[in-house]
Amino acid sequence: MHADHHVGLLKLVSERDTAISLNMTERQIKDNLEDLKIYIIIPYFLHKWVAIGLKHLKHQELVQIIYTNELNPEQKKLYDIFSVAEVKRKPALFKAPKFDLTDSQVKQQKQEITQLLNSMESRFRDPVKQFYQMLRKDMGISRLFSVESLH
Repeated sequence: MHADHHVGLLKLVSERDTAISLNMTERQIKDNLEDLKIYIIIPYFLHKWVAIGLKHLKHQELVQIIYTNELNPEQKKLYDIFSVAEVKRKPALFKAPKFDLTDSQVKQQKQEITQLLNSMESRFRDPVKQFYQMLRKDMGISRLFSVESLH
C-alpha cells in the first residue's frame, strides 16, 4: 500500500464515523449495529497504523479489522520459498503451469481444497467469521481470497 492509501483509509473511516454521529442517535446505532459494521481488510504490517487512527473514532465498535493473511489458505507463501532475486532471475517459474488432469483428479483436488477451506473456518478469529457470515447472507459470496504480492 502507498501512503495515500494509508491516509485515505483513515480519512474515509473518520468521515463515516462523523456522519453516523451527526445523523443517528445512540439508540439507532445500537439497534443497527450489525448493519453499520464495516470490515477493513489490510496487510498485517499496517495494524499499528490503523489502530492509532481508529482510537480517535467515537464508534470504534463499527469497524472490524481483518488481515489479508487471514483470508489465504496457504501457510507457505512464494516469497518465503524464493528470494526476490530468484523471482526476477527465473520468471518462468512463477507462471501458471498447464495441467492435463483427468476428471477424477480434478474431483479429488476439489475435495481436498474444500476440506482445507472448511477446516480453516474453525480457526478464524471472530471478526473473520462475522465477515464471512455477512458475505454469505448479504451477497451470496462463500469465499474470498487475498493476493499478497512482492513489489
